[in-house]
Amino acid sequence: MLRVALACHNLYPTPGGAERYTHNLATHLASLGCDVHVFTSDRNFREGGCERRYAVHWVEAWRPLGYPVPRLYALRRLAEVDPQVIHTNGPHPYSDCFALMAKLLGKPCVMMHHAPLNPQSSIKTLMAKIERATFTSLYDAIIVSSELNRKRLQKAYPNERIYTVPLGIDETFHSTEISKEEARKKLSISENSKILLFVGRLDRSHYYKGLDLLLKAMLWVPHQIRLFVVGTGELRSYYEAVAMRLGIGDRVRFVGFIPDEELVLYYLASDLLVLPSTSTSEGFGLVLLEAMLLGTPTMTTCKAGSARLLEREKVAFVLHDLKPETLAEEIIDALKDEEARGEIIRNARRFASKFTWSKSARVTLTVYKQILKRE
Repeated sequence: MLRVALACHNLYPTPGGAERYTHNLATHLASLGCDVHVFTSDRNFREGGCERRYAVHWVEAWRPLGYPVPRLYALRRLAEVDPQVIHTNGPHPYSDCFALMAKLLGKPCVMMHHAPLNPQSSIKTLMAKIERATFTSLYDAIIVSSELNRKRLQKAYPNERIYTVPLGIDETFHSTEISKEEARKKLSISENSKILLFVGRLDRSHYYKGLDLLLKAMLWVPHQIRLFVVGTGELRSYYEAVAMRLGIGDRVRFVGFIPDEELVLYYLASDLLVLPSTSTSEGFGLVLLEAMLLGTPTMTTCKAGSARLLEREKVAFVLHDLKPETLAEEIIDALKDEEARGEIIRNARRFASKFTWSKSARVTLTVYKQILKRE
């Protein structure tokens, strides 16, 4: 039985891509017979937060410059677990700390590279440059979710040690049988309304999700089009104020955080999911796959790590000009062109159905075994 330690500073049900990735990967690795241990410093972690097939080890962290860093006793806890492989989520100082612990314990370390770190301050930019310079010495392998992300990393890391492993979609989104009409009825949305949907964290770390851009674009779209914003974070009040200042407050509804079972309803009830990523920090955009699987057309930008793949497969509308008025034009065209929407929906459903966490876990397990053979 392979013993694996996964490290993520936050953990599901705390919202976020790395959090969901860690929970789902840990769950499916356990289903494959692995002994899985997850290390986290999530302040909101609750033992009974959801059903888990893996062990959770909470370690206290201190937060220099706002980044959580595990305290030294985490090394002792990690040594007690004695994993054969340590798997972190980065780029992030929390990930690098566990990679250093792996070196001290003589264990191989893998990093899931979610997206290029693109901080908004000079100090954090310097930290990011130092971090990228240490990739080769700290990590035995790096996993990415798309070929574009692989190409972005090749200048800083040996290509033969980069593995592309597709993400998965939670089973909740595979198993629903609710229609669009039923979803709208449950959410009290009229049948004739045109609904845009944004799903993402509303905090400083996820500024690149592009909600600012989408709110400005709402000035150029017809007044009968409404926007639902699903997500929470310390910037929610800021975005609400932006909507009011732009005069679109009555057309934008901030829903807050909702569980997956309810999120399914919002996907189904919407006419278009918009993820207007403004930076290459958008590694893939898992919400795009979730919406695709449920038959909701999606729109993103060329900045997303999945953009080239989505454009090549003709499964999403991809924006190349990141101006609010251009985004508005693309939204209007996408809502009007029923033929294009129909083709994208058909292609996207087939495309998204291939992304499962069981497949992702099997491929990841193969990566572990290849690394252990090199040791």
